[in-house]
Amino acid sequence: MEIKFVTDEKIAETSSKGNQEKWFDSDFQKWYKVDRLGYEALSETVISRLLEKSNIKKDTPFTFVSYEIEKVLVHNRKRNACVSKNFLNEGQTIITVSHLLKQYTSGNIMNKLRNLPSDKKRIEYIAETVKEITGLEYFPQYLTLLFEIDSL
Repeated sequence: MEIKFVTDEKIAETSSKGNQEKWFDSDFQKWYKVDRLGYEALSETVISRLLEKSNIKKDTPFTFVSYEIEKVLVHNRKRNACVSKNFLNEGQTIITVSHLLKQYTSGNIMNKLRNLPSDKKRIEYIAETVKEITGLEYFPQYLTLLFEIDSL
């Protein structure tokens, strides 16, 4: 299937490196994440397949998004994209950790993180701060799991 995006409007840039364009197609209720470096869509699809075979849903309070890979035409170039069903419920929106921390912490978050002595301390700070802001009790465990999966 070939999808044609005819706009330069990105709906979101939420990856940690900001290197994936994302669109939501309200007609089909699907999200599209487009490759920029050539591997993102495949990685997301493979990981979602691995998670489908895992015990994540059974043994943790976490869920995940399942992806399929498709060819899309974006900015007049054929590219790979991973595609998922809409994972947001009515009234929900995407809020990145970066945006959350900038909104709810005082001072420059990057300076705060740079001043912590190790990656472990930086991760702990992010996890605990997000937990305090949002009330998401299991956010530290979720972030740890996310890093483990991303390391694959």
